[in-house]
Amino acid sequence: MVNDDHNNQTYYDDESRLDGRSINTDFLILLGISYEESDSLAMSIQCRYNLNSLFRPVVGEMIVFRTEIRNYISSKKVGDSEYQFESMISTIIHEIFHLLGFSEDMY
Repeated sequence: MVNDDHNNQTYYDDESRLDGRSINTDFLILLGISYEESDSLAMSIQCRYNLNSLFRPVVGEMIVFRTEIRNYISSKKVGDSEYQFESMISTIIHEIFHLLGFSEDMY
């Protein structure tokens, strides 16, 4: 995992801060690679919200599972590579939307 301080924890702040330091950004994505087995290509979790912006997410973590990336690459067949690439990109975009607040538990 990228940063153990953020695993399974949600922070509510009035500033955009990470590890005690102010961050000069609208949104920060922590990206990690996991070597664990998974049925998913990636997962994401919102780690920090800004109280001044009606709980707008400001920090999120995305974990990409290395074994699933290998499965996508190794199962490549002639004619399927474009579909597999688009499928991987679509999954990553899907996870980014969750990080940005488009998530069931935000409403």
